[in-house]
Amino acid sequence: MKREIKFRAWIPNVGWLADGFSISMDGTEWYDDNSHSWPLSDIELMQFTGLHDKNGKEIYEGDIITYRWEDRKGDEVVNHVIKWDNGRFLICPIRSTVQTWNIHLYPYNEESEVIGNIYENPEQLNP
Repeated sequence: MKREIKFRAWIPNVGWLADGFSISMDGTEWYDDNSHSWPLSDIELMQFTGLHDKNGKEIYEGDIITYRWEDRKGDEVVNHVIKWDNGRFLICPIRSTVQTWNIHLYPYNEESEVIGNIYENPEQLNP
């Protein structure tokens, strides 16, 4: 199986999420498609997981997703953040009234939905 390796970048100084860019050969500068540059230390890179949500949207590290957990009382939608940890992408709960734990993103990606990311939608992190 071939996995596409790509990144997008959050540029806090301007509040911009970019997906078309390149990095200098020495790894210190980041360039967007319009030839603007920033020090690599001033941006946050988010890696593509290689997976898509139930709507076909690409899932990146730092994305916020909803995933429906089932418990004995019924279903509850719980928001989660996608994190890279120890060689794998995990679904990590933000808040929940049901007991949840960090789980592998695959195979749950096709049942989840991307609703934002931790940089553009921080309000999703604090209910």
